[in-house]
Amino acid sequence: WTFNSLAGPKEPVAQIGINLGAPGDRRLDDGTLWLDYPDVGGPSPRIEIAALPEDVEWFRHHSSRIQEGAYPWVAASGAIGLRTLRIQLQPEGSPAKRYAVRLFFAEREDAEPGQRVFDVTLQDSTVAKGVDVAALAGGPRREHVLTFADVPVTDYLMIALTPHTDLDTILCGVEAVAEDSKRERVAAAQD
Repeated sequence: WTFNSLAGPKEPVAQIGINLGAPGDRRLDDGTLWLDYPDVGGPSPRIEIAALPEDVEWFRHHSSRIQEGAYPWVAASGAIGLRTLRIQLQPEGSPAKRYAVRLFFAEREDAEPGQRVFDVTLQDSTVAKGVDVAALAGGPRREHVLTFADVPVTDYLMIALTPHTDLDTILCGVEAVAEDSKRERVAAAQD
């Protein structure tokens, strides 16, 4: 875990991760900078992020509690009760840029399949209905990632979660990679 004081972007963001409830920032070998939100681990780049409602329940556990997944440190923290998350990926007034968006989930408690179910909307388009993290991941404390390609973003990535059950929504992290950056990485890896 780390912190940094990089200035906010003046150009479109090529790749970024938002680790909800995390203790600090983290940079991966692939170059992705994962920022903690809310900012608790020290200074982070000034990316505009807003979460609603204001009384979201933030949680954090040690990553050793996550039983399965490639990113246990993302799945070990998150937000319960989140309705919307807005992340600025481009300066206002920019032309639309397409992003691959990955949403990270892990059921933190012993919720059974069917107890926490919600819909996911990206940019005003419902992209996943009836998301049941406990069922998709095979139980609690297991990471599950939903991936969406070609999400158009002119300035902000807008994520909305709509609950269907008594247990509220849960989200651990968001990764956004510009589609043109993703293609460049694949081409470089093939050379």
